[in-house]
Amino acid sequence: MQKIAISLILAVTFVTAGIFVLMPVEKVTTAHQAIQVTEQAKTKLYQFVDTPYDVTYSGFGEAFVRFEPPNSMVRVDGFRHICVEVLGTPKTTSFDLTMGKLSGATLGERIAENQVADAKIHCYNISGPEVGLVLRGTPNTTDKVQLWMYLRS
Repeated sequence: MQKIAISLILAVTFVTAGIFVLMPVEKVTTAHQAIQVTEQAKTKLYQFVDTPYDVTYSGFGEAFVRFEPPNSMVRVDGFRHICVEVLGTPKTTSFDLTMGKLSGATLGERIAENQVADAKIHCYNISGPEVGLVLRGTPNTTDKVQLWMYLRS
């Protein structure tokens, strides 16, 4: 691999798969390292573990999780993977994870339907601009649910 002796405090532009990427670096010694710098993990955690989420189930037994109130949809631009864990209770039994264009006029798909709330980590590839999490439980009841959603690039 050819050495690139670059020592900058500003930014360096590299082309990866036809995409120009600007990245702040102090020292890059090879093109491979430059690409690795651009792929540093971007992460975001939404958690209702320390303070459980207050859920009110509809007459159909559904409750949208509002990670970013007032919206129940989360933009996932720049992320590649999503992991979800929901701790079930006697009233909260499962969840659905929907992905696609969900705000306003909707065109999306459930990528996990009636997934058991079994306190296990469930991971999926992101293939849409927004995600939404719907809890399923006993109709017309309230509950406190521990859950988290983790996004990573």
